[in-house]
Amino acid sequence: MPPDARPCPLLERDSASVSLDAAPAPWSLRRCEETGFVYLANPPAQELFRDEFAWEVTHEQESLRRRRSEPFLYALSGGIKTFRQRFLKRDKMATLVGGLIRQAARSAEDGASHWPARQSPREAKMASSCLFCGLL
Repeated sequence: MPPDARPCPLLERDSASVSLDAAPAPWSLRRCEETGFVYLANPPAQELFRDEFAWEVTHEQESLRRRRSEPFLYALSGGIKTFRQRFLKRDKMATLVGGLIRQAARSAEDGASHWPARQSPREAKMASSCLFCGLL
């Protein structure tokens, strides 16, 4: 183990470790051979996390770096994120309620109810399943 590298944090003692080429300079990643634990051999001082490595600082810098170095991938990634947020939302309640309101408005305009006053249990089950899948 190099003299500047810290011991494995999991074992809290010196152990055989292997250097990994997965981190950008000046960082040094190591993998403990006893445990397989991967750790930063030269971590920054704790107070730097608040000042230099805060998300608010690093996110903007990294975003700008990626925009400059990979403009096509950056634009594609942004487009995919926008598409997912606008069209593939998990919260479908607004869509469901909007559909029900439009259906009720059409019923009021037609002067007829699309929902019968009395339904058999089978009809009620079919109507509720159609409402949720958007067929009614």
